[in-house]
Amino acid sequence: MSAATSTWNSSWRTSPSSSTCDKCARAYRVIALRKNISRSRGEQVLFDEVRYFFYITTRMDLTVEQVVELANERCDQENVIEQLKNGVNALRVPLYDLVSNWAYMVAAALAWNIKSWFAMMLHRKGDRRDFLRMEFRRFLTSIILIPAMVIRRARGITIRIIGYTPSLDRFFSAWHTTERTRFG
Repeated sequence: MSAATSTWNSSWRTSPSSSTCDKCARAYRVIALRKNISRSRGEQVLFDEVRYFFYITTRMDLTVEQVVELANERCDQENVIEQLKNGVNALRVPLYDLVSNWAYMVAAALAWNIKSWFAMMLHRKGDRRDFLRMEFRRFLTSIILIPAMVIRRARGITIRIIGYTPSLDRFFSAWHTTERTRFG
C-alpha cells in the first residue's frame, strides 16, 4: 500500500484597495491565499480540499508575494522562540533567585549558540541550513550524545567512538573545519 501524497495549486486574491474599519486608525490590506490541495494515492485522487490563508497588513509598498514571504519568515522566528522555550528550556525559571535564573538562561543561550556555531562550521550549505533549522533535542541526541569510550594512558588520552550514527560524518566535517580555522 503506497502512502498518500498531497499536491496543491495556489491562487491569490487581494482587496481592490486599502480598507478601513470604524475602530482602526490606519488603512490596511487583506490578502487571501487559496490553496487547492489534492490528496492522492498512486494515480487515484482520494479527495480535494480547499484551504484559505489570510494576511492582513498595513504595508502598501510590498507585493502580494513579498507579504506572504515576510509572514512565512516570521513564522520561522516563532519556531525559534518555541525551541528556546521547549527545546533548550531557556525561558524556564527553575530557581527562586533572579541572578541564578539569569545564569540558567545564559547557559541555555550558550547551548543554542553552540548548535548555531556547529552548523556554520559545516562545509555544505544544505547541511548548514538543515542543522540551523534542526530542533535542539535532535541536535543533542545526534551530535552531543555520541557514544564514546575515553582511554587514559601514561602519555595521552584516546577517545574511541563506539557506535556509528549517520551524523558522525557531519561531526567530523565540522571538527576538521574547526582545526583549520585560525582564531586570533
